[in-house]
Amino acid sequence: MKKMLLNYLDTRNKKIIAGISVFAVILASTLGIYALTKDNLPDFVLSDSKAIKLEYGDKYSVNGMKLLNTEGMDDEDKKILKNGLSIKSNFKYEDGKDYPAVGEYKITMIFNDDSLVKKVKVADTTAPELNTEFRDIDIVKGTDLATYDFTGLNLFNATDLSPVEAGYDSSAINSSTVGTYVLKVTAKDTSSNETTKELTVNITETPNENQELVTETVTNEDGTKSIRNTLRDKATAQDDTANTKISSNSSKGSSTNKKGSTGSS
Repeated sequence: MKKMLLNYLDTRNKKIIAGISVFAVILASTLGIYALTKDNLPDFVLSDSKAIKLEYGDKYSVNGMKLLNTEGMDDEDKKILKNGLSIKSNFKYEDGKDYPAVGEYKITMIFNDDSLVKKVKVADTTAPELNTEFRDIDIVKGTDLATYDFTGLNLFNATDLSPVEAGYDSSAINSSTVGTYVLKVTAKDTSSNETTKELTVNITETPNENQELVTETVTNEDGTKSIRNTLRDKATAQDDTANTKISSNSSKGSSTNKKGSTGSS
């Protein structure tokens, strides 16, 4: 009985050892094949470590292969790399815009359980465009420039991809003295990019008790515009008004007579 038990145990131990040996061989073979396969895969490295810099407003489409170092790689390896590559990014877009918002982003590329990250920086470094069709403007002497509504005159047109605010600097203008001065206009966007331009301002005389001030926008010979102040005598202005009324009444009388003649016929 004892001998049979010993034989049984000996046989069982041999089977366990054999099983362990087989498992070890399989594991070693698997690891060897994996290592061999991994060694045969194409290199997976970035072309450089620099962040991609984009100007706000630039459209960008991720091309993973252009971000990787494929120099010296044959077509087969490129194909393996391209087919096994997965890409994701965290770009943010503003409503109605097809280019990334200002900020910092990441492009994550994964190949064969390895991952690489490429940084992207989007910045707004472009100053607003500031244009005007006005050559100069007249402002009557004694005007309080601190409360003067330059914005309401629509003197300048500012354009930018970001919201823009325009500011007027009239500190160089002495509104108490007739003369020619310079008004500075600055357009500034939300990224603090600025554009400054100048406009000529003429301080003109105030009307006396017998005059009235007439302000009008005129077009100059070169196509630019000016806001002009003109002083007219009140008597002349009244005469012009009276003549206009007489001329109007005469036209009406002439029209009535013509209608009467036609009726008589």
